Amino acid sequence: MKRSISLFLIGLCLFLMVIPLCHADEGSVNLGDFPAKLGEALGIDLFSAQLLSSLILMSIFLFPSIMIAGYFGGAGAVLYDIIFVGLGSSAVCAALGWLPYWILILVAVIVALLFAGSIRNMISGKGGE
Repeated sequence: MKRSISLFLIGLCLFLMVIPLCHADEGSVNLGDFPAKLGEALGIDLFSAQLLSSLILMSIFLFPSIMIAGYFGGAGAVLYDIIFVGLGSSAVCAALGWLPYWILILVAVIVALLFAGSIRNMISGKGGE
């Protein structure tokens, strides 16, 4: 187990070494321009860079909270953690302009439909039997 984790970390470090640096011009940081700079550095289009930068920001918040929720609360806590922290960080990405708003609306509708189905099953019992 420890060997696979260390091999993963070594591979991740080697992968990150080949990515060109993104740095601020003239000493100022513009968060709204980060996806464009990332896309320019990686040689990808703006939409892909926006999705990648949103994924990076969401992962910063999701990975530690999922690990903590899984350790203390089990699988049920991880599901709620993904919903609340994931939707919250997606909303922050949409507010920063990194994530198109229609993707946030689509994810919120899917989560609402899944939640409505689980509430229906809780109230009336599972159907089809």
